Amino acid sequence: MVAPSYITDQSIIYIYDPISEQENDQIIGFSRSSETCEVLYEATEGIQSLTGIDQVLYWTEYDSTRTSDVTWSILELNVDTGNVQTIIKGASTDENLPPMLTTYTQSLNWIEYEADGDGVTSNLISYDSQSRDFRTLVTAELNENEQPNGEYILEQQMTGNGLLLHKAISKDGERKLTLERVADSEKQTLLTDEGILDFDGMEDRFAYTSDEGLTIVNSENEETYMYQATARTPVDAATFVNPHTVAFRDRAENVYLADMDTKTALSLRQDGFGHTASKPVYYNDTLCFAVTKGESPDESVTFYTYKMK
Repeated sequence: MVAPSYITDQSIIYIYDPISEQENDQIIGFSRSSETCEVLYEATEGIQSLTGIDQVLYWTEYDSTRTSDVTWSILELNVDTGNVQTIIKGASTDENLPPMLTTYTQSLNWIEYEADGDGVTSNLISYDSQSRDFRTLVTAELNENEQPNGEYILEQQMTGNGLLLHKAISKDGERKLTLERVADSEKQTLLTDEGILDFDGMEDRFAYTSDEGLTIVNSENEETYMYQATARTPVDAATFVNPHTVAFRDRAENVYLADMDTKTALSLRQDGFGHTASKPVYYNDTLCFAVTKGESPDESVTFYTYKMK
């Protein structure tokens, strides 16, 4: 599947992951004007979690044939100059995952896990792309000496009014999953045991997907809108494109825009739309995703871009 990972004003960026073990992963730039492809970078190991800030791309690189106990690097590529450099290296052990990158304005964020004999510490790291400084925003500790006790950060996303943290919290032998907002050193639990697939936030609102569908919550007036999924078409990839509109993917064959104000969901499916839609990515007022017209890997891929107002 060729799926966009990031979009600039000039290009749609995606990872080419070859089937052959003899070939290396590549970062490809598809020109939005000439509709041609250019290899921007070829890796020596697997490329994961590709994202970007303006004209700079970021990704993790490690042996992606392994799911844990790997050494990893976070790299950056300036699309304008072609310059590539490593910003940090690390290792993931004891079945903890390598970093998954997210961005917000000029910051790149990820979770690093430090495992020892008694448990694991989750550190939420923020890298300022302009000053090139690193900060630890949040630390959580999980003690596993006798029975799990403490907190483990699963996922994170910075938003306009703080951090959204998806956590596993263990206490007295019981474990629950929560979505938590952290702002100005204050914590607020938004959800508990919701089976969250992914989430995003903007201003006083947050959205999440679960097996039930997509839910948008206005925290200020406690108003909620839900798009109900069916068993045939679960949804994921909640992405705010403005304070009242969330893009999301019907994982079978469609992408929608859900509007909190009108309580409606608009299908973006067109004639000739394929059976597979990638996750939508959003940058600088442009929404982008990919579709195919069949299930064969030889089928052509079409990028759809929508200018949002």
